[in-house]
Amino acid sequence: DAITNGEGGEVVTWSNNATRFYGTISAQGGIEAGDGGKVEVSGKQFLDYNGSVNTLAPNGNIGTLLLDPTNIEVVTGSGDQFANNLNDVDNSSDPNLPNPPGTSGIAKINPSLINGATSNVTLQASNNITFTDAVSMTQEGVGLTADAGNQITVNADISTNNGAIELDTNNGTGGIVLNAKLNAGTSTVTLNAPLGAITRTAGVITANSLNATATAFGTNGNPIHTDVDELSVDTSTPGGDQFIDEQDTLTALNLRANQGNIALITGVGNPATSGAITDTDGALDLFGNQVSVIINKAGDFGSTNNPIRTTANDLTVDT
Repeated sequence: DAITNGEGGEVVTWSNNATRFYGTISAQGGIEAGDGGKVEVSGKQFLDYNGSVNTLAPNGNIGTLLLDPTNIEVVTGSGDQFANNLNDVDNSSDPNLPNPPGTSGIAKINPSLINGATSNVTLQASNNITFTDAVSMTQEGVGLTADAGNQITVNADISTNNGAIELDTNNGTGGIVLNAKLNAGTSTVTLNAPLGAITRTAGVITANSLNATATAFGTNGNPIHTDVDELSVDTSTPGGDQFIDEQDTLTALNLRANQGNIALITGVGNPATSGAITDTDGALDLFGNQVSVIINKAGDFGSTNNPIRTTANDLTVDT
């Protein structure tokens, strides 16, 4: 621990085989200034984590705890195959989960442990992360990050109390599969699948802003449904269609389909709004080969002082 001014230290507990941790690690920031420290508790083959870690910082950024399994499943249940003590490490910003033996390389976490977290939670897996049961975080402003090496599958709703939601597949080609809702309230949803597609079968993304990077964003049969004020999407695969179904009024928009096509529909799900697309900050840009915009309920598409900018070869607008 730092005392008055300074950052907490670094602690690493690691083994080639099995690590069983039942103790306490403290790496706190200074009382007057300084960030919390960095803690790693890992086992290459097996990790039994049943202790507590404190990386609080009264006047700085909370530190991190890293536990790094191969696969993670967020699912209701109990037993030896479950991590039991996320509530003991929720004063850190990077809690990850153990990988018990006999579970096909899948570390399981009960969503109730995430729901009560009092600081930002990060789940890291070198392969896949699956949300089988719903996550509903209750602390104001606390966010959730899922960081996977291959694929993230959301089969149950994820919601926060105005905390950010980030799903990141890094360099994995598995992409992000949305089969349920994402709701970050007044905060931000970030979907990053630079080498994979973002696909959807059900659910709406609700947030103040949505930022997405992928090879493709939605499909013709299953467009992405969003309810946001600001939308930024960057897709990289030439050809194909990126469909975006916007349920409210957009005030900031940046769509890049490169050589692909974009279909944007506004004002679908909220009868109280006009479905307008307006430019309040000069940040409304449409880049794509073919751009099709349908604005329901007689909404506006830009204005005299703030026109919508586009480099599309073909542009269709229906207001």
